[in-house]
Amino acid sequence: MRSLILIFLFFLGFGALSQIRKQLQEKAVSQDSTIKKWIKAVVNLEVRNFYDVHASTQAYLNRLSDSLMHKLITPQRLYRVYDSLQEDYGSSTGTSIFLKYKSRRYLITARHILYIGNDEIHRMIYFVPQQKELFANPYLRTPGLMNLEPGQYIFSSKEDDLAIISLNIELQNMRFADFLEQNGYSPIELKDIDSVCDLKYGQDLICIGFPFLTHYANRANSSDWWNESKFIFQPAATFGKISAVFKHENNFIGDINVVPGNSGGPIISNNKLIGIVSAQPRILAEDKTGNKISNIYYRVLYAIAIKSSFIFPLFKNLVEQENYIMKAYPAVSHRE
Repeated sequence: MRSLILIFLFFLGFGALSQIRKQLQEKAVSQDSTIKKWIKAVVNLEVRNFYDVHASTQAYLNRLSDSLMHKLITPQRLYRVYDSLQEDYGSSTGTSIFLKYKSRRYLITARHILYIGNDEIHRMIYFVPQQKELFANPYLRTPGLMNLEPGQYIFSSKEDDLAIISLNIELQNMRFADFLEQNGYSPIELKDIDSVCDLKYGQDLICIGFPFLTHYANRANSSDWWNESKFIFQPAATFGKISAVFKHENNFIGDINVVPGNSGGPIISNNKLIGIVSAQPRILAEDKTGNKISNIYYRVLYAIAIKSSFIFPLFKNLVEQENYIMKAYPAVSHRE
């Protein structure tokens, strides 16, 4: 009798272990398919800070470009000027999400990546290629978004930290979207975005983006770098859980690691977009006596994300702006 009980318990335990193993395998397969889907939907962007610093700098660059067009200066002189400005002011990168609504296409990202004040957007925004894309085609020409006009983008408040770019007005914007789809990027749809955000403590999270840690290299063979990014990045995924939920606030906190470059990227749960990376918390450093040290911060390994439900009213306003422009100026409108 005792032997029968032991045999029964053995098979019961074996069955339970098999069930746990099966559940873990199913979770791994589901997680893998989620990552593959969202990696195809994230787009790395570079903004050139120097072009937005001073009006005099812009005027100087415009004069040099005109001089080059009339063959009054050599391209090498323009390269040197751009290299000098790049070194002085630098550039920054962030993550965006490719979205398709009916036949229209958009980029969703964080406001602080693109905003330069007075509701104006950075004048030079570039697509940043991935390593695999340049392995497939080392001479791949990559697009940019230059001098976007009001109606082609929309910003939320500073607190909501959201921005959406329309890729449906003006030829350069449509070509940018065409380039993405022709090179394997797959936009999400509105149904992939959580419109309610009834979030729970401990809910599993995945973050996809282009942190500065995955800066692979700079392009060595770009002959036209002022019209395209010379950076090469790799996408990265990090994992965590919801740590704090603020029911009546616009954000939540996850114990998921993000760094500069992740801003604007998606935080996903159950294969749905639930948040946009906004910031990584920081605390002031202290000396040995416990006094705060000004201007020296430690980064905390958490992420502050804007709830995805805040995307919808902003998106509705942008579509209304688009509709007005397309009706008034059909020649610059996207292809319905």
